[in-house]
Amino acid sequence: PQLEFKLKTSEDSERKGVTQLLSRMFSEPDSDLAMQTKPLWHCYLGRFNDIDISVRRICVGAATDFIVNHKDLVKDLEEPLKTRQHDPDENVRMEVVQAVVGAAKKEFGNVSDNLLEIVKERTLDKKFKIRKEALMGLGMIYKKCTMREDIDKSEVQRVAWIRNKVLYAYYQA
Repeated sequence: PQLEFKLKTSEDSERKGVTQLLSRMFSEPDSDLAMQTKPLWHCYLGRFNDIDISVRRICVGAATDFIVNHKDLVKDLEEPLKTRQHDPDENVRMEVVQAVVGAAKKEFGNVSDNLLEIVKERTLDKKFKIRKEALMGLGMIYKKCTMREDIDKSEVQRVAWIRNKVLYAYYQA
């Protein structure tokens, strides 16, 4: 209860500190804290919409570890990440792309199609560096899935659209 109260406090530095602490506690590989304390987990997910940019960046930055270490929490993260991909701050949008691509590098099987769709949408961002990061990330994901020795046909089908998306962006006027 005290951590939930601290997450909702009006003091930016307290929210930031508690968010960092909970990010580490929830994202540890063997942690089942999110399953044990559902109210605290949902309160933490609310910090993705925090008014302070640094708190939002902490949450988005921890998303990679959540996706890699906790496949069962990916569904809960999809909506907050989808919201943050349209963040007014370009650094938050960039970190959303980096979080999903970073998770795909480590554990592609845990990355849902909705998360790949987020990266796909960021290829149309108004900032060039975010578009570039999204396209490079999609290219890396495609290469990782298709250039292995033990090719998984289902993974190749999941990423088949990436080739067209990257080539279309490359050949645009």
